[in-house]
Amino acid sequence: QQLPLTSQSSNNTSNLPSIDTFFSSTPSSKYTISNPLQQLYNQYQTKSYKLDAISTESKRISQKEDMGVELTEGQRNQLTKNQDKLTALETSLKGLKDKIEEGMHVAIYGKPLNRQFQRSK
Repeated sequence: QQLPLTSQSSNNTSNLPSIDTFFSSTPSSKYTISNPLQQLYNQYQTKSYKLDAISTESKRISQKEDMGVELTEGQRNQLTKNQDKLTALETSLKGLKDKIEEGMHVAIYGKPLNRQFQRSK
């Protein structure tokens, strides 16, 4: 069975709300969001927007090729650069997500996550 993309990476995080839900709750929320946690979320959002923008640019360039238009050397080079950037952003987002989930767990439950069963890369 394949889990939806919104599922958490560890059983320990299954009781956490989504990152966006946690941060979009009203300021009078029952959870206190620390400044470092808010900064991590801001970085997460910025990198997510960059990932979406680069992905969109690559799709637009690829669509030209799909329509039978031969890509220029510059366009092919841009696709390669974009793929490298996407890979780096995805890795960075994964790390930020783990740190944010840790902070969310502390804010909600008052203790850090136990990630002993999470596989390392």
